[in-house]
Amino acid sequence: MQTNVVTINKLVAENEAVTNQWLRLLADHGLDFFARLSADGVFVEASAGLPLLLGCSPEYLAGLRLRDVVDGEDAAVLEQALTRLGSVPGARERVIVRMIKLVTQTAWMELRLIRDSHENAGGVLIAGCDITEVKQREDDLIHAAAHDPLTGVPNRALLAERIEQVLAQARRSGGGFAVAVVDLDGFKRINDSLGHAVGDALLRQAAGRIKTQLRGDDTVGRIGGDEFALVLPGIASPEQVDVIARRLVESMQLPFLVAGHTLFASMSMGFALHPVHAVAAESLMRCADMALYRAKDLGRNRWQLFSENLAATRSRHLELERAMFEAVRNGEFRLHYQPIARTDGTVIGAEALMRWPNVAGAAVPPTEFIPIAEANGLINLLGEWALRTACMQAVRWDSEGLEGLSVSVNVSPRQFRHDHFVNHVRQALAESSLTPSRLTLEITEGVLMHSPEQALAVLGTLRRLGVHIAIDDFGTGYSSLSYLKRFPLSSLKIDRSFVRDMLHSPNDLIIVSAVLGLARELGLQVVAEGVEEERQLELLREKGCPMVQGFYIGRPVRAEDFGSAVSANPAHPGEPR
Repeated sequence: MQTNVVTINKLVAENEAVTNQWLRLLADHGLDFFARLSADGVFVEASAGLPLLLGCSPEYLAGLRLRDVVDGEDAAVLEQALTRLGSVPGARERVIVRMIKLVTQTAWMELRLIRDSHENAGGVLIAGCDITEVKQREDDLIHAAAHDPLTGVPNRALLAERIEQVLAQARRSGGGFAVAVVDLDGFKRINDSLGHAVGDALLRQAAGRIKTQLRGDDTVGRIGGDEFALVLPGIASPEQVDVIARRLVESMQLPFLVAGHTLFASMSMGFALHPVHAVAAESLMRCADMALYRAKDLGRNRWQLFSENLAATRSRHLELERAMFEAVRNGEFRLHYQPIARTDGTVIGAEALMRWPNVAGAAVPPTEFIPIAEANGLINLLGEWALRTACMQAVRWDSEGLEGLSVSVNVSPRQFRHDHFVNHVRQALAESSLTPSRLTLEITEGVLMHSPEQALAVLGTLRRLGVHIAIDDFGTGYSSLSYLKRFPLSSLKIDRSFVRDMLHSPNDLIIVSAVLGLARELGLQVVAEGVEEERQLELLREKGCPMVQGFYIGRPVRAEDFGSAVSANPAHPGEPR
């Protein structure tokens, strides 16, 4: 056994009995080495395993102290263990430290320290084993518990810790910081159309881009789906927010190359400042979330800083959403109908417009409740009801002497993409016995852009049913002239903004004329919206516009008042103008 022992200080005689005892301990307990230290901590004897583990020669180890081969960051831990060991012979301590290996590397060691009770009075006997692999597995488990497995950035739990740490630092220093909630625009479309593998790869690349724009003390964490959160120490003013937000938005401008696909995904962000907007972590994140929703409402690919106005808007939004569910159950929603006429004043149909008459005594405008219904999914229920009600009303007018009127019904993007939308149209026609050609479904250009192949399939089925399709607010969305020839459309509705200003704006008049000419060449009908005065009607008549709609023709009214409203409008044939 003595051949496994290296005497590294010839001034100290070997104690064969002690050496043999330690070698037995090495074998029995799976230890890799043992050594003996002098009273001042210098190595005087060691098994061959210690130089082997440290990657050095016995001669190099001779004369060194234990603390010389322990990583500086763990020196205090070692000294504390030696202090606890005291001077009582046989006293024992156990400590885990990193020992320097191959000069530039370290290895985790579990050391057992015993105060020597033999000739080496005051010295220390040590034995140990390499636990680097065990520590690595522990570190991997700790990392996995605190990090998102897909992107490698902190998860919600670690992000919450980081926020609390920055909060504590801010309280001590009196400084401020920012938090942000980040959402990838268009991610769901990419994920749904190209699959989760592509979506996951996009998320990894996006997380990487975000990290490259942050400073060393900043934190980015994934909080779910395509949402990330940022913790930004020292960012305490709107001007500082603008600098980092602009950098982040610009980082997304270059395309993502994923599995052979060239993808584009912009970013929307909401920011909140501590202590300006809130002092607690949960409140800060809530403020940032409100700001994010506002950024998305304003068109996405932008950032928004929280404000008290946003809080009030969000509060009203939540209150309206709660009231909306009650209103649907109680049947509070109504349809009003606005006349659509030829330019000679003959009313040929009506557009069904949804109204919510009473919330705490005040009507809620469609511009406010429709986006909420679109977001929470109620639009499918409301849209189906509106479709069925409008078809039945058109048939009812036949019996009241207003025969042959067509009816137009708006279809939201979410409703259009619903799996059962076409069936809902079939059911509404069947239940009402309305001739399909008298029903026009109004969609926006964005519906066609979202998923062109799906839109083409749905529209083709509807046209085969005999239903007409109109593009609402034409010219204000993502127009593509190729879509006008590709999709089975029936008519275009010129947006009211062009009609309103065409009397005073040559450019708007040119746009109106161009749409009319384009529609004629493609065999499409045209309805000009927003006609509010006689001069507009006359000009549209001169330009050959076939149909008009607006307050001059008639305002939206209840179904029972539609007949009298049509007779009273100044553009009606036989009536004074």
